[in-house]
Amino acid sequence: MKENVALPDRIIEFVAPRGVVDYWSKVFLLIMIIGLMNFIRDNIEHGADADTIYANVIEAAPIGLPFCLLALSLIGRLKRMQDELIALAATDMLTGLNNRRAFYERVAAIPDAAKGVLMIIDADHFKRVNDTYGHGIGDLCLQQIAKHLIASVRENDIVARIGGEEFAVVMIGVDRDMAECIGARLVKGVMLAVAHDNTITVTLSVGAVMLAHLKQFDTYMGLADEALYIAKSSGRARIVLAADRVPTAAVKVA
Repeated sequence: MKENVALPDRIIEFVAPRGVVDYWSKVFLLIMIIGLMNFIRDNIEHGADADTIYANVIEAAPIGLPFCLLALSLIGRLKRMQDELIALAATDMLTGLNNRRAFYERVAAIPDAAKGVLMIIDADHFKRVNDTYGHGIGDLCLQQIAKHLIASVRENDIVARIGGEEFAVVMIGVDRDMAECIGARLVKGVMLAVAHDNTITVTLSVGAVMLAHLKQFDTYMGLADEALYIAKSSGRARIVLAADRVPTAAVKVA
């Protein structure tokens, strides 16, 4: 479904300059419009004695130029602030990844016929990390996991934190073998220092399912979640890949 955009937002989107060339092009256009309006007014008031449109543009330039520069600068700044707010609304503040809402919005933009893999990833024994070392280390752990996920997938893949210590990844154009290979890399998790020379390793469990029809994405989420449950209950630190809608253990990483 296409999101409705308010008219003021559409105007800002259209008018806001995109780069130096576009900025000065729009300044020139605005001055031309002001000159045209002066020309029309001049014709109404003076008829045949009215100045030419070029004269009106030249006359309007000294007055219109500062106004145009200020207006376009303000609109450009407003557009940047608007973009920042949109980005903030779509970003998980702790990890910098897509949040749950942005994850579903980005998936919805993928063509239905696209094929790939969905992975749901959960940090193993994360509650133990929080209880033992505190929430500061827990937050650091989540940030390290986010970096690990980003480093393990491609630039255009969708990576999100969908809640607590749970993450999701969608990769389009990935076959089963590549999905298993990437999953095996993910489950190794992250290592972080917790006190002096003491370090811990937090492994990851992955539930995955191959995608075929994105309109059934909620069904795929359920299948990946079931596969994740199997991965957690059968020892953690592994990927379980659902096969033909029936989750089965596929890859185990020691």
